[in-house]
Amino acid sequence: MRKTVLRACALCLVVIMLFSLIACASPESSILGTWICERYEGEEWTFFDDGTFAARLEGSGDYSIQDNKIKYNFNHSSGTYLRDFEIKGNELTFTDNRGSTRTFTKK
Repeated sequence: MRKTVLRACALCLVVIMLFSLIACASPESSILGTWICERYEGEEWTFFDDGTFAARLEGSGDYSIQDNKIKYNFNHSSGTYLRDFEIKGNELTFTDNRGSTRTFTKK
């Protein structure tokens, strides 16, 4: 009986630790991968762990994340863009300084 209780406690501890690790995923790692915007047909962004991205309709460039903001620029232009962003589950939402949003779904 005592061994069963100890095993159950150990299993609970492992599960809690795994959920803690998942919950603490940084925004930098959460954004990695490919995201599709259904509102704009063909718009697809892929973020890589080396700080670069590829946007199917717009080109490629580099990005950095600080707090809940993403700063990015395209290789073909000199402009830098700053957007608020939020990831909830498999949805990524960018919000510009006018309050316009663009939502993507993880591929």
